[in-house]
Amino acid sequence: MQPDSMEKAFDNETTDSALVATTVTEKAIENYPKEDADNNEDSEKIWSQITFTGSGSEYFRIWIVNLFLSILTLGIYSAWAKVRKTRYFYNHINIDGHNLEYTANPLQILKGRVVAALLFGLIVWLSSTANPTDLIIAGAIQSFIILLFPVILVLSLRFSLRNTQYRTINFDFSGSFSQSFFNFLLLPILILPTLGLFIPFITKKQTEFIMQNSKLGKTPFNFNPQLTVRNFYGIYLKFFAGLFVLSVVSLIAVQTLGLLGSAKDVQLISAFFFFIFFAWGAIWLKLAIFKLIWSQIRLDNIIFQTSINTYQGIWIFVSNMFLRIITLGLATPWCQIRWTRYKIESLSVQTSQSLSASFISANKTGKDGNIAEGLDDLGGMDIGI
Repeated sequence: MQPDSMEKAFDNETTDSALVATTVTEKAIENYPKEDADNNEDSEKIWSQITFTGSGSEYFRIWIVNLFLSILTLGIYSAWAKVRKTRYFYNHINIDGHNLEYTANPLQILKGRVVAALLFGLIVWLSSTANPTDLIIAGAIQSFIILLFPVILVLSLRFSLRNTQYRTINFDFSGSFSQSFFNFLLLPILILPTLGLFIPFITKKQTEFIMQNSKLGKTPFNFNPQLTVRNFYGIYLKFFAGLFVLSVVSLIAVQTLGLLGSAKDVQLISAFFFFIFFAWGAIWLKLAIFKLIWSQIRLDNIIFQTSINTYQGIWIFVSNMFLRIITLGLATPWCQIRWTRYKIESLSVQTSQSLSASFISANKTGKDGNIAEGLDDLGGMDIGI
C-alpha cells in the first residue's frame, strides 16, 4: 500500500471510531450509506508482519541427515531431502497466524530427477566419445532440452504451487505453454540483436507471467499499480551504473598494485575483484526486483508490502558466503536460515478478520494438497524458480 492510501485508511479509522464503537441494529446497518460501510471496512484493516521462526541449530539436524543420506544413496534420497527441507521452511513461515504447508510426494520428485539424471548421463557419455555421430546426438539432446525448457518451467511451477497450501487452500499456476515459450524462448532471442537493451523489458514480461498466473485458490495475484517497463529500466540502469563505478575503482586499484607486484598477481587480483563485484551486483539486482514485486503485488483486496534494504541484503549475502568458506560449508544451515528470515520478515500484509474469512470461504476448493497428477509429475524436476 502506498503512503497516501495508508494515511487515508488511518484518517477513516479516526473519523469513524465512534460509529464502530456503537452497537447498531440490522435495520440501521442496511440504511448505512455505502461510503460509510467502506470506511468501516477500511478501519478494520491492519498491517501484520510475516514472520519466520526457523532455527539454525534445529535446521542443522535436518540438513546434515539430508546431506549424509543423499551421498550414501548416490542422490536417490535427495527427493526426500527436498521435501523435508521445504516442509521445514514453509511450516515456519507465519502469515496472519497461519503457516504454509508443503504436501509434495517425494516419489513424484524422484521420477523427474531420475529422468534428468539419465539425460545428463547420456549427454556426458556421448560427448566423451570421439565419434562425430555421438557428438551430434549429444548436441541434439541438449538443444531439445533447451527448447523444452518453457514446458518444464510451467510444469515445475504448477507442481510446486499445487503442493503448497495456506489454511487448507492450494496455490495454483495457470500459465500456458504458449505464453511460456513466448516469454522464455522467443523474447530472449532479441537480447543479442539489441545488445542487451531489451533485457529489462524481457525481465518485466517474465515476472508478470510468473506472478500473474500464480493463484491462491481461485484468486490470481496481480499488480496495483501495474508494473511498467520504466520500473525495470530504472533498476537495470542503477545496476549497470554501480558495476561501472566498481569496475573503474577496481581498475585503478589493480593498476596501482601492478606497479608493486608481478603480472600473475595482478591477474589473480583482477579475477577476485571481478568475482566479488559480479556477485554483489547480481544479488543487488535480485533484491531490487524482489522489492519492486512485493511493493505492488495484490491478492484481491489483500495488500503486501516490503521493507527490504538491498544494501543490507548484500551484506547478509556476502557475510554468509565467507561464513560458508571459513567453516567448510558447516555454517550453511545457519546461513540459509539467516537469509530466509531477512527476506520473509521484510514482508507485511494488510487484511482484516472479515476480509480473511470471506477470502477463505470463496477460495475453498475441496481438493487435498497432493493434486499434481499425470504430466505434472515431470514438474518434480525442480528447476529452482
